[in-house]
Amino acid sequence: MKSIHFPISYVASCFSPKKMFTGRKRLSVGQMFVVIIFLIFLLMNPVALNARNLPFLNLADVTPHLMADLATNKANAAAVQQLNIENNQLEKAPVGQLGPQIYAELSDKDADKVATGIIFNRDNFVIKDQNGITFSLAYTQNMSFSRIENSKELIDTINTSWNEQTTGYRIISTTLLIGGLLIVSTLILVFGASFFIWLTRKNQFSTISTYQESLNLILNALFIPTLIALVSGLFMYDLSLMLTIQSLGLAVVIMLVFVKTKFNDGLAKNEQLIISQ
Repeated sequence: MKSIHFPISYVASCFSPKKMFTGRKRLSVGQMFVVIIFLIFLLMNPVALNARNLPFLNLADVTPHLMADLATNKANAAAVQQLNIENNQLEKAPVGQLGPQIYAELSDKDADKVATGIIFNRDNFVIKDQNGITFSLAYTQNMSFSRIENSKELIDTINTSWNEQTTGYRIISTTLLIGGLLIVSTLILVFGASFFIWLTRKNQFSTISTYQESLNLILNALFIPTLIALVSGLFMYDLSLMLTIQSLGLAVVIMLVFVKTKFNDGLAKNEQLIISQ
């Protein structure tokens, strides 16, 4: 009979409490590392699929001083009416400060002196806030500042343009942030649970002898809960729910393993208890 090789041997050990326990010595350290990456990758799938469904972000949360100034000073809306955008470029604009926070065609030296404001250049416009945040945005099709009539329309135009042009950046940032959270959460769950299983070696009925065996057992038991968390995330994306399903699922599976085997090879293989000396 041919022996089953990794990764099939790992999957084969994940669908029965007894096989999870008796298969706790199959994985090498390198294979365990691969399995951990695989489990994290499974959880990352819903994250990646939902990354584009980012909520509309209000610039008031990013550049609060600028947005507050634009909202309270109506002269800014009047100032941008002097700007004409054609073919995604600024055409024939006055030079200098046009309004309290509105500037056009400034030199690099003068632009550096602006703490909070919007600087309109020929090919782009720069958003600056005194908190140190600066964004450079391109002019887009159908962008018309000359038609803006009030502060709300000006803020909405800037907000919409910023959200559209920073989508890629925000997707990458969000994915990396959530990915980091999943990595930390999974590692804590895996190594923490393995430690507590390893402590059972002090019980005379437990035949678990090494931390590596405990780690292998936890990885076997974590496969099904992670699959359930994956399916849950695909149909209803909720990161906290996914992590809860994974952790509670692991607890349930380990409980089933204990009920079926008492962490004892004798009970797992031939229903005869082996007592450790």
